[in-house]
Amino acid sequence: MVGATEGYLVIEETTSLTEVHFGQIELRNGASLFCNGHSIMAVNAAPPLPNCEDDTGAARSAAIKSLGGSGATIQDCMITGAGRFDYAVWVEDASDMQIIRLQAVDNSHGGLHVADSVDVSIEDGYFASNWGHGVELFRVSSASIVDTDAIVNRGMGFYQEDSDWIHYSRGEAIANQSGGLYVLRGEDNWVEHLKASGGWVGVEFNDTSTFTIEGTDTTSNDYGIRVVNGRHGHILGNVAHGNVVYDAWQSKNTSSSTNDWHDNDFGTRRNVPAQ
Repeated sequence: MVGATEGYLVIEETTSLTEVHFGQIELRNGASLFCNGHSIMAVNAAPPLPNCEDDTGAARSAAIKSLGGSGATIQDCMITGAGRFDYAVWVEDASDMQIIRLQAVDNSHGGLHVADSVDVSIEDGYFASNWGHGVELFRVSSASIVDTDAIVNRGMGFYQEDSDWIHYSRGEAIANQSGGLYVLRGEDNWVEHLKASGGWVGVEFNDTSTFTIEGTDTTSNDYGIRVVNGRHGHILGNVAHGNVVYDAWQSKNTSSSTNDWHDNDFGTRRNVPAQ
């Protein structure tokens, strides 16, 4: 158990917080952190962390950093960055990891960053008012994002790139500036029962194959559902009405003919096969 602390805290075994922590926390060797609803905060702008560089090469700060290890859990943590953390949580090179009931609000780049990891579970999360994406995944294999909401972020609610076997189930992506869910490249990705409204696009799959978009509700965006260069996709049981440009749209090329659209409820603004 750890009480009120301040500064850079390194954790190498399972630890529970009993009070707020002011500063940054590094989890090593797959250590788990149970915040028990307590906050991690920064008094001033947090400094960039070693080995936390994004794809542009820029060093980033985070309230919680977890690099490497297997079997870690981050649970019941509240991180309100007030723009002082770049990210709430930064995860790389992890396996068999659980992130449960994480609340990440008002961080200056994004809520949750996960890269180069395998078998990640994100459950009951809340990501709001972050200055970039709510949740972002890069080169992740096998992950589930369940009952998780992304609200009023400046980027996408959920963004993934070069990742496979990612499953989104339930949750809401509302009023995110760029849109609800964006999937760029990858195979065997699946979204079901996501409500996405108030952004540039509700759900977009770009340059992906063997994907599924099922039971989503995309309204009041510029685009409801967009499929760009998608192959062997299944788009079924979705509702899309009241989007400004298109309720449903796919690029016109040879690969588009391999996509199966059926049992959807779309408005008249569409260029996909009649349902």
